[in-house]
Amino acid sequence: MDFYLRTPKNYNDPNQVNNTPFYFGDGTNDLQVDTNGDFSLIQGPANLDQGMAKILSTEQGANQFFDLYGSLLWGLIGTTTDLQTLNASVQGTVIDALTIYQFINQSNPNLDEQINTLESMNITDVSVNYIEVDLTVITMSGLRVGTTITAGNPS
Repeated sequence: MDFYLRTPKNYNDPNQVNNTPFYFGDGTNDLQVDTNGDFSLIQGPANLDQGMAKILSTEQGANQFFDLYGSLLWGLIGTTTDLQTLNASVQGTVIDALTIYQFINQSNPNLDEQINTLESMNITDVSVNYIEVDLTVITMSGLRVGTTITAGNPS
């Protein structure tokens, strides 16, 4: 019996054109192509990094099966030029989204994939079109995991 994996094809995405290893790896899916050329699941800190990026870059309400999944970062784009106000709003939004992420992930036995503490959060770039945020969390196992999230369109 053959196993076929069907994935969406976006002909406007240059990363997908003749580049299967990129499309199935590098934090874009739950699957990656390992060093042997086989598919494997992303696990540990890489899975946490990907999970945080996914929930924070997804607009809250976009998931029809769990409307709390996502964040309100998109709604903050262009709302204020006052960086102090924006920073406070982004921080609250990030904490809310990571709380939902942790709730979803609470039965995961891998402590490398569970958030214990939000160690740092910095808005690294902001414009009328996008917000970019760097996060570092400490996992339940004590590992430090960082990620950068971009909400909006920086180009």
